Amino acid sequence: MIGSVLIYFMKIPDRDTEEIFNEQTFWETFKEGVIYVNESRVLQVVVLTTIFINLFLVGPMSMGLPLFVKNILNGNAMDFSLLEAGVAVGMLIGSVIIGVLNLTKNRGKIALISLFVSGLAFALLSFTTERWVSIFMLIIFGACLSATNIPFTSAIQSMIEEKVLGRVMGLISLASMGLIPVSYAITAFILSLGISIHYIMAGGAILVVMYTFFVYVNFQELRNVD
Repeated sequence: MIGSVLIYFMKIPDRDTEEIFNEQTFWETFKEGVIYVNESRVLQVVVLTTIFINLFLVGPMSMGLPLFVKNILNGNAMDFSLLEAGVAVGMLIGSVIIGVLNLTKNRGKIALISLFVSGLAFALLSFTTERWVSIFMLIIFGACLSATNIPFTSAIQSMIEEKVLGRVMGLISLASMGLIPVSYAITAFILSLGISIHYIMAGGAILVVMYTFFVYVNFQELRNVD
């Protein structure tokens, strides 16, 4: 909320041109973004994929990992820190690999395959009982998550017209960040029913794997995005 207020009061310097910019309300720009996304089947699937990742992976991981360490691994704060570090190291490795490869072709296919593998790694994590195996799974998970986000983002930005780029990326960010608290609430509710955290983590991961497989098979236009 504080960040939103600060952004609201940012002043854009006047340009030395005679162009006249029509001021639009938030809802007008938001509506333009929604209309633009609705006109593209690829962007619709991207938004839906973002929703799936944040609902069924990010929430269970962020909220469930401390419980997983305590209840399944019988670990302590140091074990939790090592698992968290595993995710960070994996994301760094994935980012470096994608940066070195400098992908310009088959970015949609690579992103979907990486998302599929990340879901598998997270599902396997939920059934591990050894600390080093859990860290290894999280390294794979983090690397594949980076290998999903970076190609997807760069490919989608290259497809969107510059005049609506901010609106559409803002909508995708809203679908991403805005649903994380919802994911926390869902995870907390399921936990309150007495279901073990490793079943929740496995269930979310399996749903993401099934969804990714469905998209890969049925949405050729996203699979073929360069």
